[in-house]
Amino acid sequence: MTEATTGRTESIDGVVVPVPDGWEVVDQPGLSLTVAGPAGTAVADGTTFRPSLSAIVVDAADDADIRLLGTEAVAAAMSVADDVHVVAYDLWPLPDGTTGRRLEFTYQAGPVPLCVRQWVALRGGEVVTLTATCDVAHLTQVGPVLEHLAGTALATQETR
Repeated sequence: MTEATTGRTESIDGVVVPVPDGWEVVDQPGLSLTVAGPAGTAVADGTTFRPSLSAIVVDAADDADIRLLGTEAVAAAMSVADDVHVVAYDLWPLPDGTTGRRLEFTYQAGPVPLCVRQWVALRGGEVVTLTATCDVAHLTQVGPVLEHLAGTALATQETR
């Protein structure tokens, strides 16, 4: 199941991200593009959390290797918090026939348990990193939406 979209998209450095109904573009320092959904109650005390998908696009080194980039993503995830649990680390097939990497991990951010999915791809001399975050309570509801957004963003390539 995917979230209905208005046909609105946002793009950054050739990556096109659909913006689902009820979601908005938010400014996050250090990130190229972030779209965030409506807040939902994440824990019993009433704490809320907004699901989000962020995109970062940077030039790749001439000798960039997706295997090393994936390993670096896992290492970076492990430094987010003391209680990080890597749930999955997969090959991610891309439309051009290459494979990227998909990482999923969880950790506790204050009172909110979070699930993070991260996709890393090499495309046209650039490293594209998409990071989706939602609270664990809404993973079954929001997870498919985030997968759809990431899959769509990695399937499109704007000419710059």
